[in-house]
Amino acid sequence: MEKKSGRPRMIGPQTKRTFQAEDCRKRKLKEAALEGDEKIKRMQHDFDEGKNRIAQLERMIQMIHQEWKLKYQKLERELTMVKRALQRPTYLGMQGSLEQNYNGSYSDPEMGFARLDPQMVHHQGYDTSAQHQNSYALWRSKKCLSQ
Repeated sequence: MEKKSGRPRMIGPQTKRTFQAEDCRKRKLKEAALEGDEKIKRMQHDFDEGKNRIAQLERMIQMIHQEWKLKYQKLERELTMVKRALQRPTYLGMQGSLEQNYNGSYSDPEMGFARLDPQMVHHQGYDTSAQHQNSYALWRSKKCLSQ
C-alpha cells in the first residue's frame, strides 16, 4: 500500500454525510437480511404445515378407501349369498312344482335343500340316510299294500 503524500484530509460535513449514508445502507441491508430470514422461516413453516396437511389428508383418504373397500367386499359377499340362496331348490320350487325340482324323489323341501346346498356339507350324511330310509319306507309300504 502506498503512503499518500500531503497532509491528511479533514473530515468535513460532506465526509460525515458519506459515512452516515454508508452506515444507513449497512443497517438497511441487515434489516432486509433479517426480514428475508423471517420470510424464509415463515415460508418453511407454511410448507411444513402444508406437507403435514397433505399427509393427514392422504391418511384420511386411505382410511376412507379401506372402509369402502371393506363395505364393498361385505356387499359382494352378501350378493353372492343372495345369488346362491336364489338358486337353492326352495326358491326354485316356487317357480315350479317341488317334485320337478327334486327329480320326483323328494316332497320335503328341507331334505332337498340339505342335499343340494354345497355350503351345508355336514348335512349331507344325514340326507343320504334320510333318503335311504324314505325310499326304504316307501318300498316297504308299497310291498305291504300289495300283499
